[in-house]
This record gives sequence, structure tokens and C-alpha cells, in this order.
Amino acid sequence: MVTVIAGPVPYTRARLQLRSRYTLSMLGRILQILLGSILLVLPVFAKSAFEGTWTGKVNDLPAVKLTISEDSGKVTGVMTFYFQSRGADGKWRVVEKQDGGGPILVPRIEEKTLTFQVRHHKTHGGSEYGPNKKYAVELTGGGEARMRDIDVPNAGKGLLLTREE
Repeated sequence: MVTVIAGPVPYTRARLQLRSRYTLSMLGRILQILLGSILLVLPVFAKSAFEGTWTGKVNDLPAVKLTISEDSGKVTGVMTFYFQSRGADGKWRVVEKQDGGGPILVPRIEEKTLTFQVRHHKTHGGSEYGPNKKYAVELTGGGEARMRDIDVPNAGKGLLLTREE
């Protein structure tokens, strides 16, 4: 003899527990997918620690200006050098017409260090280029970094750079 029950089957405690475990499992999977998607997209919006304008001074005057940009993992930038000369009065001055600079070449970020090259004139104000100069900029924290000439390994701590706000 077969008994037919009309209407919906009543939920038993075991069936309710099974259903709630399934629902929680599905919610967990949905959250994992959402978080995974967010983590994949975040690096696109994350700002590089080097991005911005950095300035360095010598003799309390501008000596270097380094502007770094990063777009989709590609680093670009411009380096400006300010030529200084001592006047007849013994005070240092920036010689505006002899500023030099140009795009950074072969930029590479590895942890807290940015390395790059810049074209370098053989003489100040000259048009002939010599070998590229190689630099390393290491983040030291608090909006500061140290820039050093890679070809001069014993040059000390390097020039202090400060991020402009």
C-alpha cells in the first residue's frame, strides 16, 4: 500500500540543517569569488610608492627634480638637474639656462628601490652625450628617499629626496 501525501513535504530538522549548510556553503563560495575579483583588480588602482614628484637640494638650492608615473605597471619619468654656480659674492645660485634633464630610461622597481638611467652630456651646456648615468632611488620612509649614482659605490648615503605634496 502506498501513501500519498497531498501538499508540500514538511521539513524535518535534519533536512533544515542540510539546507542551511548548503546555503552557507554557497554564500562562502560567492564571497570567495567576489574577494578574489577585488584582489585581481586592486593592483590596477594601487599607486606606486615611487609615483609623484621628488626633489633634492644641495647648498639649500634645488639640485634635482624627479617626476615618476606608473600606468598599468609601466614606469615612466623625467629627471631634471639644476646646475649651480658660485657667484663673486661666494653665494651659490642656480644657473637657469644650464638646467639639464630628460626622460628616465630602463626604469625598474624592485621592492623599495627604483633604478634607472638618464642621458648625460659630456660637458655642461654641451650638445654631445657621453655614456648614460645610472641611478638608484631607495625609499627610506616618511615621504623621503635617497638617490645615489650607481657608478660611484662609495659615495655615501646619497642625495636626500623629498616627495612634494
